[in-house]
Amino acid sequence: MAEEATFNSSFTLVKDNVNYRAYPTSFKVDVDGDGKGPTPGAVTATTEGVDVSLSELTTPGVCRIRNLGSNTVHYGIHDGSNFFPFGEVRAGCHADFVFSSMFGDSLASTGTADEGDVTLRVLAENADTDVTVEAFEA
Repeated sequence: MAEEATFNSSFTLVKDNVNYRAYPTSFKVDVDGDGKGPTPGAVTATTEGVDVSLSELTTPGVCRIRNLGSNTVHYGIHDGSNFFPFGEVRAGCHADFVFSSMFGDSLASTGTADEGDVTLRVLAENADTDVTVEAFEA
């Protein structure tokens, strides 16, 4: 089977002299794995940051991070020593994305970390904040 996951989105921005609207679009993504997920579920993002276990998945695929709290949560990769944020989820919002097929070896190839050391990490800005992370097999 192909194109089992569907993403839908639209975007509107009205501020000062900007009035922009991206009309609703959608795209489909293949899910080649055995259907594992959603995992891991509820996670508390701390102000120090916490690694998100994706151990149930062989190859992470589509993912949704939903902020259940009132503080902004940043997400990115952690190499065991350093956190590299690449996105944020504001209070009451969510982020949907597809993991790179190179996730896990992206920092390993630079010598920064071993492949198994690279993880998804969430970090809350002002106080610990609950999020749900729903990742599925690629």
